[in-house]
Amino acid sequence: MIDCELSNSHYIIDTEVRNEGIKYADAFFIASRYCLVQIGPNKSYLKVTCEVRYVKSLMMIIKCKLTRFFLNLKYFIYLFIYLAFIEKNAMAALQDSYTDLSKFLKRIFDFANALMFGYLFIFAFIKIIESN
Repeated sequence: MIDCELSNSHYIIDTEVRNEGIKYADAFFIASRYCLVQIGPNKSYLKVTCEVRYVKSLMMIIKCKLTRFFLNLKYFIYLFIYLAFIEKNAMAALQDSYTDLSKFLKRIFDFANALMFGYLFIFAFIKIIESN
């Protein structure tokens, strides 16, 4: 958690996910920020933001590629297409993951509400039986 957190108000968690085993994996990582905000005594919301961050300078990668392939423009274009491919696929995977997380949290919330309703129903039923 970072410095700007306030007790009972909001919590912010920054994460970094680094990959291995793929081309240029050492050149980028996924940075995510989870912000949990309390908006009432029993209500809060979760906001998640993510981005692809590049560790190595893109110009360094481009210069290396251009030098390696004798300044061939075709490889320069391929590199930019590859970087766009990284961002597109990373964001699509993140979107799928957080859609699944949202569905999971909704199921837990619905189950907790049903459980709470069940307890309230049983409690009310016991009170009715006790009063008779």
